[in-house]
Amino acid sequence: MNKMFTTFAGISLVLVTAVVAELPPYIKPCSRSSPDFKKCCVNHGNEALPALLKGDNRLKLPSMTPLTFPKVEVNAGPNLKLSFNDANFYGLETIQLLDMDVDFGQQTMEVKLKSDRISVIGQYDVDGKIMVLPLTGKGPENITIINTDFVYKMTYTTTVKNGKAYVKPAKDDLKWKIAKAYFQLDNLFNGNVQMGDNVNKFLNDNDQDVLKELGGAVTEVIRIIARTVADALFSSTPLDEIFLA
Repeated sequence: MNKMFTTFAGISLVLVTAVVAELPPYIKPCSRSSPDFKKCCVNHGNEALPALLKGDNRLKLPSMTPLTFPKVEVNAGPNLKLSFNDANFYGLETIQLLDMDVDFGQQTMEVKLKSDRISVIGQYDVDGKIMVLPLTGKGPENITIINTDFVYKMTYTTTVKNGKAYVKPAKDDLKWKIAKAYFQLDNLFNGNVQMGDNVNKFLNDNDQDVLKELGGAVTEVIRIIARTVADALFSSTPLDEIFLA
């Protein structure tokens, strides 16, 4: 990911710190000694994803269908100020787990994911330039990404509670590749329809270049979701009960 990053205000994804008695019924463990360990993780992960995205009070997970942020501020450099208000992320339920690698010795996990379509719908406020294009205005927006591949990598540490080891996520990173993106920013240039239409056409005709500056506003949410789910799950259940010996 480039230097662009996002900050989220007005919402707190509170992660569980108490130990639950057992895994939720929709989460099935896998044996790390099985030759089908990776396949088991992928299959069981895809079975669990719909329930996790709907939220689970036992794990202190909020509902993510849709996931709403009151404010998303995008820092794309000194030439562009962009924020989204009341941003609703739709389509997270299209995410599928493709592959998973766990290195218990190095304490790392790598997860490959794919989404069919994710849309961010809300209100935008922009002032500055995208590439060489002046951009100013505020109003309704819709940014949709199609056929996106994600690779989420996480290193972890372990803590011992009541004689059992629990995973604690440490560093993490998300890389992404978006096949196509669509942009619609209404009311640009104080409602100048012709200028607004021309800018939206430019954004859509040059979506891959625009994504280098704006793509992280969408994909950073996927990183936060992955870390939130991992933290909630692993902080509530011993490692050996998720990944059996």
